[in-house]
Amino acid sequence: MTSLRTQRIMIVLGIALLAACARGTKNGNPGAGSGATSSTITLAQQDRHPPRPSAALGMYTSLYLAQHGFLPVTSALAGVQAESKLTTTQTPETMDDSYAMLQEFGTILQVDIADILNRSQDRPTTLNEYLTGLSNITTRAQRRHDDLAASVEQLTGNVRQAGDDVSTMQRSITDALAKHDYETAGEQQKTLIDAQTKLAKVQADQHLTQQIVNTFQQLIAVANKRKAAIEENREVLIAGLKVVDVPGIEDLGILNGAKGTKRSSGLLNFGF
Repeated sequence: MTSLRTQRIMIVLGIALLAACARGTKNGNPGAGSGATSSTITLAQQDRHPPRPSAALGMYTSLYLAQHGFLPVTSALAGVQAESKLTTTQTPETMDDSYAMLQEFGTILQVDIADILNRSQDRPTTLNEYLTGLSNITTRAQRRHDDLAASVEQLTGNVRQAGDDVSTMQRSITDALAKHDYETAGEQQKTLIDAQTKLAKVQADQHLTQQIVNTFQQLIAVANKRKAAIEENREVLIAGLKVVDVPGIEDLGILNGAKGTKRSSGLLNFGF
């Protein structure tokens, strides 16, 4: 009898315990749950941070390095293209440079060798410096001469082509007038005016460039002659002596009884 009562009590207590557990679950205790569940929630919250853009960063880095790797090549190609343009079509800036070089060349050629040596405390050094400067400007002038000569050839071809275009348009206008097609003749006349303007421009460019080429050629010849005369009479110049007339030294100021004569050949009023 006692054991039966004990069993009933145990059953009632078990039911009460289960009921209590059920009520705790319905209340939604924030602290309830296992440790594994809490860890999972924490990791999920940490994963919300955006990932580092490693792939994109690598792409941009590669692009940056690639651009820097090609920059020298691009610069070199740009330099070659610019040089090609200079040798085919002379811009106003290039013409200004050519005139400036001619002026510099003429100034060096007008130097009174005997006078600068007499003013110098070190005649050999002064003479060497002058020869170096003369050689440098002659080399630069020769390069510019060659570039401009190539431009003349290109411009000559442009003149020929522009002239052919003008002739073709003139014949077209003549044919249109013969057919009493005045509308076509009027349209062709406008085109002809543009073509004639272009022809006049390229002709002027060709003529001017050829003049500069001729001037460079003359100055280079004078420079080579002067350089040869100085080198052949180096000791005489350094010693400050006078000599009898020797071909090629008439402008060096070392002729006996003369201080040197300036030649005049109309080279940009340089007084040669």
